[in-house]
Amino acid sequence: MAGIGFRLREMATRKTFGEWLKLYTYSAVIFSGPWLISILALAALSIFALPAMQEQDVRLFTVTIVYCYCFSLIATGVIQLVVTRYVSDQFYMRNPDAVVPTFVGAIAVTVLFQTVTGTVFLFFADVDFLYKVAALGIYVTVSVIWVEMLFLSAAKDYANIVISFGIGYLLSFFGAQVLGALFGVQGLAIGFLVGQVLLMALLMHRIFAEYRFGQGFDFQFLGHFRLYPTLAGAGVAYNAAIWIDKIILWYSPSGLHIHSFFYTHFPYDSAMFVAYITIVPTLSVFLLRIETDFYLRYKNYYGTILQKAPLDVILARKREMLDVLKSALYTVLVYQGTVTAAAFIAMPLLVTLIGVDPAFTPIFRVATIGAFFHAGLLVLMIIVLYFDFRGTALIVSVVFFLTNGTFTLLTTGMPDWTLGWGYAASCILTLALGMFMLLNRLRHLEYLTFMRQPMR
Repeated sequence: MAGIGFRLREMATRKTFGEWLKLYTYSAVIFSGPWLISILALAALSIFALPAMQEQDVRLFTVTIVYCYCFSLIATGVIQLVVTRYVSDQFYMRNPDAVVPTFVGAIAVTVLFQTVTGTVFLFFADVDFLYKVAALGIYVTVSVIWVEMLFLSAAKDYANIVISFGIGYLLSFFGAQVLGALFGVQGLAIGFLVGQVLLMALLMHRIFAEYRFGQGFDFQFLGHFRLYPTLAGAGVAYNAAIWIDKIILWYSPSGLHIHSFFYTHFPYDSAMFVAYITIVPTLSVFLLRIETDFYLRYKNYYGTILQKAPLDVILARKREMLDVLKSALYTVLVYQGTVTAAAFIAMPLLVTLIGVDPAFTPIFRVATIGAFFHAGLLVLMIIVLYFDFRGTALIVSVVFFLTNGTFTLLTTGMPDWTLGWGYAASCILTLALGMFMLLNRLRHLEYLTFMRQPMR
């Protein structure tokens, strides 16, 4: 992701309010566009379109969309980091012509795998056949969008990417509104699907316009699964860790049965979605600060090593890099701390605005606290991957998955005030472990850098 941060930074030279507003908008959409805008679209549908429909149909539709995002993110986690590493390697070897063929190959694998798994899942669902087809379409389309965002992270045309998301979700909103009124829950799903397909097509067009065409398709990236199995494991474990607490609570005694094997949990799901929105500002700052200033020092450090500079020069570049990293982390801490504190204080008002009983305010506050540490964990993971500490990334991801699942299981069946504490405790513990491992490796960075090189 360093390339996108550097290019966004170049746009900030004018330093006007309008330019900075565009920068933060671009970085937020590029970094978290699919799930962020989907939350806003579902919220808009709930306010403006869905109240006139049967409550059971509305619940089935919203839960279906949540399931599509949940399981598509977990499933595509297998290839996300591996494909990103492969494409990065191609750029490093000055082979940009490999990008489009790799993209086509990754999409082909994703569509085939997600179609099979989605079909198996929906085969046992007791819903109308047309609804199954529409739900499968949403699931596969969203999966493709996740993969597209990997390739668009280094694109230059940010304005059109943001516009594409706006157009796609506006069509999903109005399509679901119109078709839902005419055909019920099947219309809701089909209308939402139409907008997602358009978004997928627009993003695909941006990729083809951004990169040169090579051969039709390329599956060589699959070889990176053998070279970097820890990346595949880390991708799956981290994405599964994000959702494991929700899945456990869906099917816990306090979960709400919607239809067939579709479950949800109120108010936990709502609290977590609100909490995740509070970390979007940190994601934007992360792109514009850590992946720009830090990347330059990072590049200087390893450039000094490649130039075979004396050890004292290498250590000086290391200190500069770590000083910038500390400053960037402090900036992220201040930004996220401010947003979290403001959300914590204003939570009674926010809960009332979204139509939730103020009695559930403590759960929303706990979720916000957990999201604060989750934001730090996200930043930590990307820093770990910057230094190619793949084993650390896998350990942190697995610990996050296991602790989030275990702590959440321990809180099931307990009073409502315990909801969210399992997730929060997991984020705190995992972040502490990750920081310990990262600091230990950074302390011996030059040793690890040289010892990991192949013998010649």
